Amino acid sequence: MKYLKKYILPVSALVFIVLGASLPYLTLKMQDNQISRFREKMELSTINLTLRQESDVLFVLQLISKEHTESSWTGKTVLTKADASRAALTVMETLDRCSLLPEGELELLKQSDGDAEPFLLVGEDGSSALIWACTWHSSPGIYITLDDATGKAVRILTANSQTEISLAEEVYIQQNRWNAFLQSYYDIKLTEVKERESGYDVTTSFVMCFSSKDDTIKYEFNLELESGHTFFNY
Repeated sequence: MKYLKKYILPVSALVFIVLGASLPYLTLKMQDNQISRFREKMELSTINLTLRQESDVLFVLQLISKEHTESSWTGKTVLTKADASRAALTVMETLDRCSLLPEGELELLKQSDGDAEPFLLVGEDGSSALIWACTWHSSPGIYITLDDATGKAVRILTANSQTEISLAEEVYIQQNRWNAFLQSYYDIKLTEVKERESGYDVTTSFVMCFSSKDDTIKYEFNLELESGHTFFNY
């Protein structure tokens, strides 16, 4: 018994010293594991949220039209880069059929290399979605933003059909073409168009008011027509 007592205290002291030295490391390791699990949970929650909304591109349309942040995304996506580029070209083909592109613009895009990058879109209320920013090397002034879940456009910057919109009748002809495109593309109906002051002589701005076919949901999107370019939902 005396022999055991002789060594119990030194051994116990050594154990406490070892534990004390390793405690900061163990604590840091546990924190790292917790942070890692949190990040995985956050990424999975974002993906699941996007998948739940895959039949509702209008949700993303509204989200991107309000205050939000956009950051590069390196996680999983529904679309690949190639898919997004093809979907963006499909949008341009639809715009061309609606006479919303300059003559020859579509052919130029078809012959050009396109690029697409994914981003995480987060609204002020925490709502989120994955989007793609799509461009073409031949036309650096054209941007199509796509919803990752549906492949549909949620923001558009493109060239006007006219080299320069200068006459009032040309502006309203173009605006009416956009009315027709938006109603058909998103399966919604136009309820009102409000012209607003843009602050620039070369820009005509509209607030496009739409509703769902059953009138249960209302939408408002911005449309700006300026000399050479059109901005939708910016």
